[in-house]
Amino acid sequence: MKSQSLSKLSKNNNGQNITVGYAIFLHKNELNRRKKNYIRRSASKIKLTDGLISNVKRNIKYCTPDDLVTMSRETIYKKKLDKSVNLRVEYMQQLRKCRKLQQKTPHEENEEKKDK
Repeated sequence: MKSQSLSKLSKNNNGQNITVGYAIFLHKNELNRRKKNYIRRSASKIKLTDGLISNVKRNIKYCTPDDLVTMSRETIYKKKLDKSVNLRVEYMQQLRKCRKLQQKTPHEENEEKKDK
């Protein structure tokens, strides 16, 4: 699941790598949508951050120490965001399964345990 979502994030529908400019365009569109979708918005952030990181890596010979620090922060941010998206996707899948089986959700079970 994780490797599958990562490959989808860095490529467009035709399987081609996207440019930073296009990633900015996609992210801006996600921010302007009326119906907000956490996963789609985060995916556009990941695409944008990934594009910025790859640009710095491509021109690493000419980078200043500040550029390298920024790249490091962007890499850490991207990993945290990716982990958050994957956890959210897993939670939503569990939620759908529970609703399909008409069982209590994991959140409802935790609330019950707290009440006891």
